[in-house]
Amino acid sequence: MVETSGTDKPYPHIPHYPEYSEVRAFLQLVNGATRKLVLSLRNKVDERRGTPQATQDWSDPDTWIPTLLSGDERKLAEHLWHGSSRQINPRYLLGTWLLTTSKTYQLLKADHKDILHITETGQDFLQQEYGATTQYIDYHEGLLHLLEIVSEKGPGKRADFLPDFATFLSQYSAVRSSNTVQTSWYGRMQNMVSRGLIERSGSVYQISVQGLEYLERVQDTLQSSTVITRTESMRDIRRLLREHEETVREQVRNALGVINPYQFEELVKQLLEAMGYENVEVTSKSNDGGVDVKAKIEVGITTVAEVVQAKRHQGSVGRPVLDQLRGSLHRFDAMRGTIITTGRFSNGTKEAAFEKGAAPITLIDGEKLIDLLIEHEIGVKKEQIRLLKFEPTDFTVQNETEDL
Repeated sequence: MVETSGTDKPYPHIPHYPEYSEVRAFLQLVNGATRKLVLSLRNKVDERRGTPQATQDWSDPDTWIPTLLSGDERKLAEHLWHGSSRQINPRYLLGTWLLTTSKTYQLLKADHKDILHITETGQDFLQQEYGATTQYIDYHEGLLHLLEIVSEKGPGKRADFLPDFATFLSQYSAVRSSNTVQTSWYGRMQNMVSRGLIERSGSVYQISVQGLEYLERVQDTLQSSTVITRTESMRDIRRLLREHEETVREQVRNALGVINPYQFEELVKQLLEAMGYENVEVTSKSNDGGVDVKAKIEVGITTVAEVVQAKRHQGSVGRPVLDQLRGSLHRFDAMRGTIITTGRFSNGTKEAAFEKGAAPITLIDGEKLIDLLIEHEIGVKKEQIRLLKFEPTDFTVQNETEDL
């Protein structure tokens, strides 16, 4: 079993970092296959990746697998695609393959006959979601340190976290180029979002309660490493702030649940103005064709007319509401529309929002609405907390005569 010691330094070296659900599925699906076949599949796919002038569409394995592959490679590709319930796209195996076969982790290992087998460490990774192996990989690949960065600086966007993570990579890896830093950051962030350690709303990320609990669980590992980490008191402060934020969100949620429908339209008008929309108007209460608010927004160098339907609704907004709004765009010379609800959207509504050949309709549900109200401080006021940090180096001023 792998264990992290106090002298064990991080070594992030897996590019295109995969989600662990894919890694676990991959381990089980290639167990018993030959290493040669897996590598052959990767090579066959790479050979057919196309050119900049004639790109290959890899989005639908059901289409490209039978077209580009044959024989055992095709069987393995279909096994990975269908066996993972269409989660593992055989085109993108590099990160998963390197993670599972890395000499540092060895979740998979080939025997003398070249047959791949799940190792004892691999079994621990499969069976213990946050066991020793997972913690070991998270530590060495920099996920724990990125989680701490998000904990300290979040909520925030990519630009708020990327510089600190780039510094971490420059210290503990060979990664230097801007593109590789961003790819490494994105894959690890997506991994933690999929595990519920980080919450994402649009382009804003923040650590979740589950993420805070995980940091506490691995505190000894982080404190015994050579990497400077946040103190336990800072984690307590972050936890209290998250709990307070949840309380405020619940208060906003309750207020939206009882607000008068006409007041809700005015609230939406106020939000749009805060977001940079111009000429925002609430429409007349009769014969509006599902349009409650109309406005204009600059998109690049073009000013675009947009119409909004505001639904103070606790249930699920269905497809007919979207169709009605889309059908009313021409009456307002609008290019696009938005539905803002305090409730949710049906799957059919989500699928129809950006269907080909139709005007786009943006969907903002209750939780996204709360995010926007908080971001633009409508119904919520942000207060700054003054936090003191001890700087011991200021007390170690060197006497200029000591070296004489």
